[in-house]
Amino acid sequence: METFKNIVLATDLSSTASERALSVARKICNTENQRLTLLHIVSKGLNNPPISKDLIKSEHDEMLGKLERIRSDFSCQCDICLLDGEIAKTITDYVNESDAELLIVGHKDHSNYERIFFHAGSDEETFLKEGHCPVLFC
Repeated sequence: METFKNIVLATDLSSTASERALSVARKICNTENQRLTLLHIVSKGLNNPPISKDLIKSEHDEMLGKLERIRSDFSCQCDICLLDGEIAKTITDYVNESDAELLIVGHKDHSNYERIFFHAGSDEETFLKEGHCPVLFC
């Protein structure tokens, strides 16, 4: 059976859903000829107040440290990517530009109906409609 060779794990580094996605990624990405990219998006929401450059650098360094610790758990080639932007669009753009073969995403706990049929305008819908690879929701 052929394995995925170029995988992206989009993580917020804090939720239970991200932990589930990370666990699945560990099971899938277990050979040296696979590449996993740990992708974290720093959201630029409309309601975010302006913050100082020192605080931004501090938060960036903290996220980078967490991603470095996660990377050490993998036996495959593991890259880190930390980007700013709107979450769904930035993830989808990155996945499409990197020619990823699989996107792994943690999915927040919703009703069974929402797990099957994502509501219009959701991040999940964006990944499915605009992404060029399969998406595994965990």
